[in-house]
Amino acid sequence: RQHRFRRLRGRGIRLHARQFYDEYETQNPVDFSRFDNDAGIEPGFFDALGDLIEDATGYAPISRPISGVTPETSERTLVKLDANINENHRASFTYQETLETGTSVGSDDFEDAWYDTPVDLEAYTVQIFSDWTPQLSTTLRFNHKDFTRGQVCRAGAGVGAIEVVDLDPADIPADSPLSGLIGEAESFTAGCDRFRQANRLPVRRSRHDLRRRV
Repeated sequence: RQHRFRRLRGRGIRLHARQFYDEYETQNPVDFSRFDNDAGIEPGFFDALGDLIEDATGYAPISRPISGVTPETSERTLVKLDANINENHRASFTYQETLETGTSVGSDDFEDAWYDTPVDLEAYTVQIFSDWTPQLSTTLRFNHKDFTRGQVCRAGAGVGAIEVVDLDPADIPADSPLSGLIGEAESFTAGCDRFRQANRLPVRRSRHDLRRRV
């Protein structure tokens, strides 16, 4: 974490600059043992089900672990400039950038059905404060924001959802590779979630206004 402060002056303009930077990286633990215990899921179940899915569809899903970690990162930058142009006019500029990563997981999802969720934010604001007369002052403001939140399926582009719905142990034949590996009826998903129609949510917005103070 860093803090930086600067004061600059030139040609009668006093400029005050401030910069803030912060970053972190962590590993979030995930533990699916409780879900597995409640559903009677034994070690090797997801490997066996994945093999059956590959035999039926030709697609090999990534097996879901019993436990593990998912990375999470954040990098944030904030810059603010304040300038006294003269005794009647001031200006300010603010810039913000945020880059973040995370992962959305599910107990009943193969790992290839997990989603990485990157966030990219860039925004800036410009303001000019003017005193024209003792009775009239104005503020001119302009701001702009670009924001994108991704939903990146680990199965990759072009892979649809593969859903195994209500897999009931009572319906599993004794000679099946799944026999004895699940105790309760459950549903499972491999591939990309069919309810997530767009993998990126971009937002771009600009706004300006002029305010008069009398």
